[in-house]
Amino acid sequence: MFMIVVHHYCINSGLTQLFDLNNITFNTILVQFMAFGGKVGVNIFFIISGFFMINSTFIKNKVLKLVLEVLFYSVLVILFLWSLGYLYSIKTIIIDTVVLFIGTDSFIAAYLLVYILSPIINKMLKVLSNKEFLFLLSILLIYFSIFSTFLFMNTWNYFGWAFTCYVVGAWLKLYGNNFNFIKSLKINVLLAFSCLLLIWVSMLVVDFIGVKYGFTAWSWMMGNANKITVFLMAVCMFLFFKNLHIKYNKIINTVAGSCFGVLLIHANSNTMRQWLWKDFLHNTDYFQSPYLWLHMVLSCVGIYLICTLIDICRIKFIETPLFDRLDKRKK
Repeated sequence: MFMIVVHHYCINSGLTQLFDLNNITFNTILVQFMAFGGKVGVNIFFIISGFFMINSTFIKNKVLKLVLEVLFYSVLVILFLWSLGYLYSIKTIIIDTVVLFIGTDSFIAAYLLVYILSPIINKMLKVLSNKEFLFLLSILLIYFSIFSTFLFMNTWNYFGWAFTCYVVGAWLKLYGNNFNFIKSLKINVLLAFSCLLLIWVSMLVVDFIGVKYGFTAWSWMMGNANKITVFLMAVCMFLFFKNLHIKYNKIINTVAGSCFGVLLIHANSNTMRQWLWKDFLHNTDYFQSPYLWLHMVLSCVGIYLICTLIDICRIKFIETPLFDRLDKRKK
């Protein structure tokens, strides 16, 4: 989630619109290098879902909690921005809220849809043999990832890719332990850093060579979550932390429980992005500054901490009491 916040710092703030690839600066490369993380984070979210949900029982309360959380922050952000003088029309409010739930390019919409369909997806996947499972994965990855990365084909679809990553997570849970390289921390770290370096090198190649031939797509290898480098890096990062076998830690679980809330607050709508990155933090004012890196670090850490604290309060004072009462009524 922190990588996603940094990604939004770079992409949603107008910084990339200031790039002049004929005049590459340190800050240009800094923003480019830090922009990859959001796509990796999205993949990890879906892989985690498949890994843990393939053998889990579908819980209706979980869906209700997710829906109410989205609605809560949608209303909260609108009220907050309205208090600052940002005018909202009824049409804008409806569109911003609807897009969160059914937008074709919405992470939240794809996440909710995959979760709701998970009981059916799980039944379908569990009847497959390992060979059939790998065949399904091969077709999905070739279509969504290989074609997009190497053949310049636009195969991106949020739900289709969310389903693909879910299937990857499910396969890792059911069959991953049969392969020693999947359990190797060293191999996972090496592959993750290799993918990261490949992404960064591809940017530099475009900056210093590609632009001379009219190719300016510096973000090609990380432009969407389905690029093969981004996908492999997400898988390797997931496997690395899975194989660490970290013991139960209340602090980690508390912070992790608010990750979705961090997303819903800081990336709630286009108006929120306008206020946060442009009107409040003034990211673009630092593009020519030697302190851009410091502004980036302090801004992203601050946003993450504040959003986490807000969501912890929401869980403690609103969500937990509400669902405690609902559970009592059912009994």
